[in-house]
Amino acid sequence: MIAIGLFSIACLFAGLSIGAAVVFSVWIDRQSRRMDRKRATAMWIDRNDDSPQGESVFCPEAVVLLCVRGHDPFLAQTIRALSRQDYANYRIIVVVDHRQDPAWKVVEDTKLELGINDQQLELQELVSRHDQCGLKCSSLIQALESLPDENFDHRIIVTIDSDAVPGKEWLANMVFPLAQREVGAATSNQWFEPREWSLGSWVRSVWHAGAIVPTAMLGNPWAGGFAIRQADLAESGLIEAWRTSIIDDGPVREGLQRLGKRIEFVPQNIVINREACRLDYCLRYVARMLTWSRLFESTFWMTGIHALVTTTIQLMIVLWCMLAILSVGSATSLTAALGAIGLPAASVAVILLGQVLGFYLVRRAIFRVTTAKDEANPTPGELQNSPIAGLFQFATICIGVPLANLAYAVGCFQAMRVKRVVWRNIAYEIDNGRKVKMLGYAPYVAEKPHVFENHSV
Repeated sequence: MIAIGLFSIACLFAGLSIGAAVVFSVWIDRQSRRMDRKRATAMWIDRNDDSPQGESVFCPEAVVLLCVRGHDPFLAQTIRALSRQDYANYRIIVVVDHRQDPAWKVVEDTKLELGINDQQLELQELVSRHDQCGLKCSSLIQALESLPDENFDHRIIVTIDSDAVPGKEWLANMVFPLAQREVGAATSNQWFEPREWSLGSWVRSVWHAGAIVPTAMLGNPWAGGFAIRQADLAESGLIEAWRTSIIDDGPVREGLQRLGKRIEFVPQNIVINREACRLDYCLRYVARMLTWSRLFESTFWMTGIHALVTTTIQLMIVLWCMLAILSVGSATSLTAALGAIGLPAASVAVILLGQVLGFYLVRRAIFRVTTAKDEANPTPGELQNSPIAGLFQFATICIGVPLANLAYAVGCFQAMRVKRVVWRNIAYEIDNGRKVKMLGYAPYVAEKPHVFENHSV
């Protein structure tokens, strides 16, 4: 009876993994079609209504803010993609942490290559560093304070990260939801699709495939693709919140709730992140993301319970399988040995294949709706030029699934007790919830983060 019960639990667990992926696939398709219909309707009105009262396609001034510390491998491609946006009224401000930062020369060289002026792309060095918040928050505040007061009420502020390359319609897609006054911000997310077959890269991709489902469906803000009215930034108190926050997207929901406005998720703007990473970096990344969730999301207790329950279930079934393997030596016949190990092994296989299938369903749904499919971001099919490559990827993901589950459980444990966070080689002390203190500053020069004790991630 116990064996049948554990096998049933394994089937239920696999079914839930697949079911969540299916629900996400249906939801993201509907969200994408709904936004496409709204944009098509707005464009039709603009083309056909010549009266003075006719609406025009929503195209206010947009300022894209890119905050950089360290030379991300796709930084130059990100800037090139931003310079080619299919949007009539925008400019770019890049804030680099320090002139000695290797990113400074990359931005300068790319700007020269593109032949664009300071009005189109303004390069700033971060000079106003606040030790009670993250460096990115300091960069955003400095960029905002440098903007002229003219057009304050109508200007849209858009943020993007330097580790992904947006499609040509990215900016237009990000700004358009703000045509509705009840929408306070538009946001999107990213998908990790590395070109290299490093295990850490695919473990991060597998973990993120599970994380993006609730993140997108709940409309949680993501600063790597985010748009908000400058007036709402000021009125919501977000700028002041950034002065004491380690991350910029964490306080967004609370600020917009004070204004009675919602966050709109833009599926078309999911960007494809091609960066590779080692397994040790992946584990730190997962722990850091879960730390942000603990600090700023009221539903983190549900995340903790989910991690505890799912990890316990999977460990029980794996231990059951291991005990069955150990008992094979005492079996009197081959048939008895196969009978002893059959159901436990099947349970492990069911759980594993259920999560792998869920990963592929989420992946397929994202590549179906995203518009980031230019030459810098080939679709998954273009990466798999042979059946052997596809088989190797499948095997890598099968190995990545249990490692992602382990990273999830360990990351939740670390997030609940973390006192220090190391981010881009800068250590921050977190005390009494969201109270933050930068423990020292130095320009970015090394690739490998320093090791800090006292439960750092």
